[in-house]
Amino acid sequence: MYRRSIKRKLLPFVRKLPSNLGRLFVVLYLVLMVMGLMLFGVSRLFSDFDYSACVVLGGRQVCTLIGVYIMTVASLPGYLISAILINTLKIRPPLVISYLFVILISALVYYLLGRAFQRIKDSANDSEKLVLNLVIIIFSFFAFLAVMLKLIYTQYP
Repeated sequence: MYRRSIKRKLLPFVRKLPSNLGRLFVVLYLVLMVMGLMLFGVSRLFSDFDYSACVVLGGRQVCTLIGVYIMTVASLPGYLISAILINTLKIRPPLVISYLFVILISALVYYLLGRAFQRIKDSANDSEKLVLNLVIIIFSFFAFLAVMLKLIYTQYP
């Protein structure tokens, strides 16, 4: 009885999701990037709008403008992957190219994440496909995590 009521409440939201979640995730990522850039620009133009976000990294408190913080957090997958790739290839691209590389990698990660959720949404009626897709996605996530950790520990022993 409890499961039916949850399913009945969630079904209208699931039906309203767009047909291509990969594209939706990429668009949401780009909206976050534009919003962060706008907040950064506004904080530079108007000194009263100087809001900052602070986090503790490595035992130090690091504070940055809220727009830069939003763009950095949104692009975190791209920063992680591209930093490892650039260190592995031992190249030093110009700053603009590395920023574009981070944005493209982040967009690709969000697209793949959206496609994974799309597969789960499409197989929601067939329990066998749903379990198979969940197992594939979870296995892919842990394989990706293992590769990332292996690359990090070989770079920084």
